[in-house]
Amino acid sequence: LTIRMPLPASPGSPLCVAHSRVKAIDGLEVALKGGQVGTDRYFSAIRDGLGG
Repeated sequence: LTIRMPLPASPGSPLCVAHSRVKAIDGLEVALKGGQVGTDRYFSAIRDGLGG
């Protein structure tokens, strides 16, 4: 995984991109968020392309 969009307002919950030889997986974006990590706007910030 490579960090695509660090979210300074939500440390520890970056948006990452998967890299694979399997075409269906290569480029897959993964939001690493769990529990109470991240702000209330975490998913909308990713959707809207806001890095911070």
